[in-house]
Parts: sequence; C-alpha cells; structure tokens
Amino acid sequence: MRITDLVEMLKPKRDHISFCVEGARGSFKTTHLYGMYDEVVNAGYETIFAYDVEDIDVCDCLFLDDFGTKFYKRDSSTKQNKEFMKLLQEIRTNISVIVASTPDLSLMDKDFRNFFIFSPLFSTSHQPLAETHNLF
Repeated sequence: MRITDLVEMLKPKRDHISFCVEGARGSFKTTHLYGMYDEVVNAGYETIFAYDVEDIDVCDCLFLDDFGTKFYKRDSSTKQNKEFMKLLQEIRTNISVIVASTPDLSLMDKDFRNFFIFSPLFSTSHQPLAETHNLF
C-alpha cells in the first residue's frame, strides 16, 4: 500500500495511523521519509516535514524526522516529553497519517513506543530486507 493510499483511505473517515521507521545511522531513514513526503505532496495533500516540535501543525500527513533522538526514554518524566506526548495525542485525531523515524527503539520511552507501529528498515539480523526476503 502506498502512503497516499493510506491518507486517501483514512482522511474521509477522520481515522488515523502512526508508524515509525527504525534503522541505524546511515540506513536512509530520512531519504525514505522524503520519498514518502514527496509522494504525498505531489498528490495534493497538506503535508509537513518536521525537524522539531515547533514545526508540528495540523495537516493530512505529518513526518517527524529523527524524533527518537530528541526525546530519550530516560527523560520520560520531563516536562518536555510529557508536553510532546500530549501534543501528539491532541493532534492524532486531526492528522490521518503520522510517520516518524528513530535510529533505535530503545531511545524512545514507553509512551512513544506505544504510540507508533514500528517498521524496521533492516531485519533483526541486520541484513537488508531485500536480502532476507529475496526482493532482488
């Protein structure tokens, strides 16, 4: 399913989905997000590519680049983390698709991990998915 199909399917129902792309440094997480971002923009949907909390606003599809590195699990009780989770919960019902990226799940606190469906760029054996699933 394409990212635009998700937005098209969920937007009229005012439904939503949030997923996070996980991968090591240099695994092209941001490149993947940019590719999806371009596809959604070219389809005519309101889209935001956010690098920081201040960039977040209501739209059809929101991309959060490297947000796993901005809110560490050891800081889960900080005011900043609590405010960010509150913001995500508030906007969640107004944004059809939220896509984030993180280098590792362990960087994100429990609330963040529960908010997103995770989509690793590499399998647990750290082989590219193309190799483990015979895509090429």
